[in-house]
Amino acid sequence: MTDIDWWPVARLDELQAFIAANWKRGHILGRDAELLRWQHGLPGDTERVSVLVAERPDAGIVGILGVIYNRATVLGREASAAWLTTWLVLEEERRHQTATKLLLEVLRGHDGFVGTLGGNEITLAVLGRLRFETVPALPRWVRPLDADACASLLTAAGAAAPRTVPSLDPPAPDRGLEVRAYDPEQAPAWDRAWTERFAPRLIGTARDAAHLRWRYLEHPRFDYVISATWAGETPTGLLVYRVQRVRDRPESVVRIVELLGDDDARGALLADMVAQPAVRSAAFADYYGASEAQRPPDASGFAAEDPSAPPPALFAPLDARRAGLTAAVRLFGPSAAPGSQVLSGASAYITRSDCDQDRPN
Repeated sequence: MTDIDWWPVARLDELQAFIAANWKRGHILGRDAELLRWQHGLPGDTERVSVLVAERPDAGIVGILGVIYNRATVLGREASAAWLTTWLVLEEERRHQTATKLLLEVLRGHDGFVGTLGGNEITLAVLGRLRFETVPALPRWVRPLDADACASLLTAAGAAAPRTVPSLDPPAPDRGLEVRAYDPEQAPAWDRAWTERFAPRLIGTARDAAHLRWRYLEHPRFDYVISATWAGETPTGLLVYRVQRVRDRPESVVRIVELLGDDDARGALLADMVAQPAVRSAAFADYYGASEAQRPPDASGFAAEDPSAPPPALFAPLDARRAGLTAAVRLFGPSAAPGSQVLSGASAYITRSDCDQDRPN
């Protein structure tokens, strides 16, 4: 008989050994217990992690499904969100439909959405049969920064260097906006702006102050830069990025994981970012966003990546192989009318930081 339940923290080493042996040898979740516990905290339960495990008395762990629980906004309605991460069942166990049992256990009781990023073709096919909306690649926008660093890095990855590099001094929108570094003391003002300005028009993870604190300020391994535009005493936009050094190489890249606001706010935030010395010396910056409504303003120098010759997307180490960042989402609750679409709509706010797509390798 196979038991399915959340995994106890006291036996975390067994779970990590299974991940390392069966998912990918050297995978970060198989060797970094602190990151695993941070990423997979189970709401209201400090004794277990949010990794659903199938276990047999005679065989030990035979399957896992990791879940990152968040709160969501569905056009202003507060709801639950669950992002599916590590989904693996041993081959000899698949005839018992263990993979499906794990997934159905997670799908119970949601009133917001369940989604995943980076799934393979088999995962997308399974989710598609369960009424998930799927796309083969989230849109990605790229901006070259330092011309020499960009050419060197792209050459090493076997990609073509850009013919032109935008000016490092893009026009800063002058709309009475002030760019400020985000501080936890700004949390009440940000929460008001999130509730009144942003959440009513978006579908995605709730980017309130509690999320910003957990996801970025308390990240156990990465240092993020968070800034916001302000009109008087009201936040009007949000930018989060980190500068990543390419392993075993001299170049760095800028990974943008939040870009929220109207064109003026996003333009001001990106102009401020490009003015920072650590950014100006990087090879390029990139950003993944679910809908065209999230694209950086044209004046900021970003352009949609060329699918025929995309720049690399993995840098620890540099990996020239390139596949689009797949996505799958399904709505639940009162918004889940038959044929409900999220990823193809202008309201989707889903970025690379959702799921576990912005984490150490």
